Amino acid sequence: AGVALQREALEMRRRLYAGVDHPHLAASLNNVGSSLEANGDRVAGVALKRDALEIWRRLHAGVDHPNLATSLSNVGMSMQEMGYYAAALALQREALDMRRRLHAEVDHPNLPDSLTNVGMLLEATGDREAGVELQREALVMWRRLYAGTDHPHLAALLNNVGSSLEAMGDRPAGVALQREALAMRRQLHAGVDHPDLAESLSVVGNSLEAMGPGNRSAGVQLQREALVMWRRLYAGSDHP
Repeated sequence: AGVALQREALEMRRRLYAGVDHPHLAASLNNVGSSLEANGDRVAGVALKRDALEIWRRLHAGVDHPNLATSLSNVGMSMQEMGYYAAALALQREALDMRRRLHAEVDHPNLPDSLTNVGMLLEATGDREAGVELQREALVMWRRLYAGTDHPHLAALLNNVGSSLEAMGDRPAGVALQREALAMRRQLHAGVDHPDLAESLSVVGNSLEAMGPGNRSAGVQLQREALVMWRRLYAGSDHP
């Protein structure tokens, strides 16, 4: 029903703004595209999101604008999910460059989001060092944005950067960040089972085991805690 209403709004806006670029039409194209993707029709969904992007490009030709940066990032994420990493990286880099200019004087959540998106794509395409550098920049910004506060975005990036540093051979620094992520997720999900917490328990457990006999017992204990939590989260269901 939701997609049907969005489609109806889109068709109405196509008639209302026939031959004219308008933010409302771009927004409808993006909304229907996202819904189609969520329902499994990725090709049709991405086509509509690309139409929206072209409208934003024309509306803000030669000018940086948050809506254009968001559209660039959204289409980039879709391209990444479809396996088109080169195209995704180009779009995400354009979004990052724009957000650096838009938020040059102040920390803004969209900027570390873009730093993380580009960083993870660089890692995925083989440039781990450059990718981790951008993610560390994002981490510094998230720390300022959420100073003194636990936040899922900060915990996720702590975990990701920690794992990357470990893979690059700096296990002590990597494990320190992974442990910080675990402590934060324990606070965020105190008394509640949550996949992010189970993931952190498993990640830190594996890392401690890999550090040798002196840390193996603590590592196994965390992995067991993760296993118990996964069993509760997926009780009665098979899950990878």
